[in-house]
Amino acid sequence: MQGDHKAVAGWNGPYLASGVPLDPWGHAYVYEPPADAAHAPKVHSLGSDGKPGGEDLAADIYNNSGT
Repeated sequence: MQGDHKAVAGWNGPYLASGVPLDPWGHAYVYEPPADAAHAPKVHSLGSDGKPGGEDLAADIYNNSGT
């Protein structure tokens, strides 16, 4: 996607030279776009097991406590 964007005033990206990194267990992060302009997007890891839910190291880790 690099090179496919048009210059936007104040933007100095792309910020990640080689794409989105994997979580500490080698899984892709889950991105949920905001429901509307009043909410932030959610980004989370599915934990060590790579499955929703879980406990301890297998618990999901949210950027905003899952709210």
